[in-house]
Amino acid sequence: MKRTRLATAGAAALTVLTAAGLTTACDVQQAVDCARIALTITGNVDDIQQAVNDNDPDAFEAATGDLQASLDDLSGIDDEDVRRVADSFADTADTLQVNEEGTVQVDLQPLSDAAGELTEVCTP
Repeated sequence: MKRTRLATAGAAALTVLTAAGLTTACDVQQAVDCARIALTITGNVDDIQQAVNDNDPDAFEAATGDLQASLDDLSGIDDEDVRRVADSFADTADTLQVNEEGTVQVDLQPLSDAAGELTEVCTP
């Protein structure tokens, strides 16, 4: 199901980008990659939220690791606005930790805000 949503989102992004007049293959591929990674990051944030809700430190650690991998992928996008948001996102993600008591208690609003900003810069 997740793969189908990802493929559908990628196809929709490609259609929008083509209609917007982005004709070079590099521009289109870069925008599609950005949209794909933004979708993955949104899923990572959802996984982090679920781990917080469940107070599951192991799931939290796994989800933050997945988020970091997605941010590493995002850093490969050659766009100034995307890099700026990726840096901001990474700074926010670096603050996510399990406290000393092993409890997952974090403010996810900055992470959600960064995800929203990423979606904006990845949308033509």
